[in-house]
Amino acid sequence: MKRVVIFLLISIFLSLSFVSFAEPPTSSSVLTLFYSNSCPHCKDVLTFIDENNLNTKLSLVEKEISDKKNNDDLVAAVQDCKLKTSTIALPLLFEAASHKCFIGENETMSRLKGVKDAKQN
Repeated sequence: MKRVVIFLLISIFLSLSFVSFAEPPTSSSVLTLFYSNSCPHCKDVLTFIDENNLNTKLSLVEKEISDKKNNDDLVAAVQDCKLKTSTIALPLLFEAASHKCFIGENETMSRLKGVKDAKQN
């Protein structure tokens, strides 16, 4: 019986170590969207932002990466997220408060929807 209890406790501990506890989205977070004008996924995200007036509802900064300063900011954001620069893909949403990067259309849209919903509540 003692072995079973120990086994269960170890199993629970190990399973919890693989669970990601993402911070809940907050409307006060400063978000930076890095995008490219030639990126179709970026255009979808920008359309979503426009259609939902997120620029007026959130602290959202948009940075087009063909500008050298914006590209340098993108590299700095990725490093702040403790990611390798080889993982850079667009669109990329950077949340400064949590030091998190949301890479690609799906992650970016999901986070924007979460922050938008938190703002409405």
